[in-house]
Amino acid sequence: MWPVEPGGFTTADLDAAPDEGARYELVDGVLLVTYMSSRIHQLALGELMLGMAAACPDHARG
Repeated sequence: MWPVEPGGFTTADLDAAPDEGARYELVDGVLLVTYMSSRIHQLALGELMLGMAAACPDHARG
């Protein structure tokens, strides 16, 4: 993460962020950087969701 600018980050700082596969958000002058989940993480999440849906009673599903 970059050092915090006096007064916080601006939209210009956000626009200048490198395009390296990360997700950048500007929240109240704070630059938040998150990286995408790996493929194995996404596959595991999908399996977990399927398992939970199968175990959930029909009346409880949205």
